[in-house]
Amino acid sequence: MRDGQSPESLEARRIETEWSEMKLQVMKQLRVAFADVLPPEDLERRLETISDTQFVSAQDFERLTEQYPNEADADGVMRIEVHGQNVRRYAVVKQTASRADTLHTFAHEATHLMAPESNRVADPMREGEDEQVYSVYLGPLRHERFVYNGKVDPMSVYFDKPKQRALFWEAVTDWHADEMLGDVLSDDEKKEVETGGYLERHYISYLIDHAPDREQIIREIRQAYATGEEGTFIFALRELTNRRDDNFYEELLDVLKLDPTDWETRIDKWMETVNKYFPV
Repeated sequence: MRDGQSPESLEARRIETEWSEMKLQVMKQLRVAFADVLPPEDLERRLETISDTQFVSAQDFERLTEQYPNEADADGVMRIEVHGQNVRRYAVVKQTASRADTLHTFAHEATHLMAPESNRVADPMREGEDEQVYSVYLGPLRHERFVYNGKVDPMSVYFDKPKQRALFWEAVTDWHADEMLGDVLSDDEKKEVETGGYLERHYISYLIDHAPDREQIIREIRQAYATGEEGTFIFALRELTNRRDDNFYEELLDVLKLDPTDWETRIDKWMETVNKYFPV
C-alpha cells in the first residue's frame, strides 16, 4: 500500500489514466481525419463529447444492455439522454480482458460521435407528450426516436433498404476504427481484433483500396458521415465510375442482404461487384 491507497485503488487510477490518454489520442486522430469536412467549431464540439465516454465493467455493461436487448451482443453502445429541450449523447464501452478489443470498440463509438448531433425535433403537428421525438444519426442515416421510450418512429425512416444501409455504415464506422488504430496497435493486437466487431469492415476496406482515387472516396465517406448527407457518398461513386445511376451502391447493399452465415458467397459477390465498377 502506498500513501494509504489500496492496490485496488491504485490499479483503478492506473486504468483511468491509461484511458484518459487513449481518449486524447483518439480525439487527436479524429480531429485530423474530419478537419477537412467540418467547420472548426462543429468539430471541436463533437470531439468534446468523446471525453464523456464511460468505460464500465462487464457486469455493469450487462445490466445496462438488459434494457436494450438488440445491443446485448455489443461491447459498446451510444446512450442518449433527453432533458427538456436538451439532448445529450455519449458512449459507453465495456472493458474487456483485451486492451486491443476495448480500444477498437472505443474508436468505433468515438467515430459515431462525428455524425451530426441529436436534437429535439419541433413539429407543430405533434402535440401529445407521446408524440415528441428527437433526431438520431448513424453516419449519414437520419431517423427519429420518441422521447418517452427511445423507440424508433418508423415514419421517420425515409430511405429504402434500411437494414442494409445501417449495416453498411456500421461497417464504415468499424473500418474507420481500424484506420485510426493502424499505428497504435501492435501486430499481435491487430490479430486480436481482426475477427471481432463488424467483419463487413473488411468489405469496406476492399472497396476503398480498389477505388481509382482512394483519398477521394475516403474524404467523401467522411463528408457524408459528418454532414448527415448520404447523397455525398453516392454522388462520389457516380463520379468515380463515370455513371449517372446509383446501381453500384444498390448492388453493394444487395450483397449485404445475402445470408451472413455464407461468408464465401457473400465475400465473392462483394469482390465481384467492386471489380465490375472499379476494374483493375
